[in-house]
Amino acid sequence: MFRRTAVVALATTLYTAFSLPAHSQSSTQISDNLNQLPNIPLKNFPTVILTPEVINQFSAAGTPLPSTARVGQEIRPEDIFHIGNLEPFGLSDANLATLAQLGSVSLQQLSMDDLLQVFGQVTLEKLLQPDVLPQLREMTISEIPALQALLNSGNLTELGTVGSISPTTQVQTLLQEVPALGKISFDQISAQQLQQLQVTEAIPGLTQIPIGNIEGVEALPIRSLSALNVPALSLGQMPKPMRLVNGIQIGVADVALGDPTVGDAEQQRLRVISGGIKSKDKKLTAVRCPSNNCPHFEFSLPSGGEHNGAAWMDGKTQVPDGFGILCKPWGCKGPAGNHPFGSGVRVQLRNIDQTQGTAQVSLSFAYCRRIPFVGKSCTPWIFPLPEGIPIGTVREATLVPFSPPQRFD
Repeated sequence: MFRRTAVVALATTLYTAFSLPAHSQSSTQISDNLNQLPNIPLKNFPTVILTPEVINQFSAAGTPLPSTARVGQEIRPEDIFHIGNLEPFGLSDANLATLAQLGSVSLQQLSMDDLLQVFGQVTLEKLLQPDVLPQLREMTISEIPALQALLNSGNLTELGTVGSISPTTQVQTLLQEVPALGKISFDQISAQQLQQLQVTEAIPGLTQIPIGNIEGVEALPIRSLSALNVPALSLGQMPKPMRLVNGIQIGVADVALGDPTVGDAEQQRLRVISGGIKSKDKKLTAVRCPSNNCPHFEFSLPSGGEHNGAAWMDGKTQVPDGFGILCKPWGCKGPAGNHPFGSGVRVQLRNIDQTQGTAQVSLSFAYCRRIPFVGKSCTPWIFPLPEGIPIGTVREATLVPFSPPQRFD
């Protein structure tokens, strides 16, 4: 459940992007107004009031909410959005140096303590993976200040042998002598030393690798990157900025149908522009209505063409969605929608009302991460909730952008 005041604030900012009178705006002006959407800072998205449904959904995806979170509490977007939710916008593929530049932050002035949640995911075992920093294996303890601080922190009393190991010992030898050390995270360094160790010097090369290459980081909330100002960034300021995709079309919301009759000549809506993304190639696959009772909007194109009269199904229509093991808790099914801004965010039409000729417009996201030895996987586009974040209303005769079903970069 979204806090109403926050929803109203966001909807007010974005309303013109989806609800401009067709007779007073050109397609170019509509596109200009849509450019407002990528400019909303992430921290200004609505808060969410926790329900059992919200908690269960985040638990199923492996994206923890704050440990203090309870039903009825409000959770800010910094804790609702996780790094893996913004994978299509390049957040997982960015390194700490790039994020610091985007957030106008000097990385040299940050300590490990400023990024404590990130370093809580970092272990020697993870660092030595082939796509992270395997070269550390040949380095000595003294060449890795964070490792030396970890061994000297006094927090490893269960590993009694570490105190006698020479600083000139290579990492690969260290792990042979104390294998358990490979699984201990670097947030076990004493608080005083965490504050003294600079991020740029603590682990050589760490600031230059994609943060998503470190197992576990994609499950962190974007609050964990507050020191880099990431929550203050908009989707249009991400490493892969949010923008309207190539081939975008502007259609007129022509007819709202809530309950097509049995005699409808096109009961299953053969021309469809809504669907899901069910494979790693990030292709929006159009999905027809499985019956003659699928609420939808039809869209007409002033110049005609293949998608003239095509249907956009209500988000309540379930379609094949998500891929890999992350989608399995939901049966790899999600809400029908369209992706005018690419794979990163789904635009849904919800609560289509045939008598009023209206529908609620909402945004929903997937959660994606790399699975060791498997590759990238994504949930259906169901976050923060399957019905999405409501941002306004579309009416008949409104100009609405949509992407023809296609593969997104």
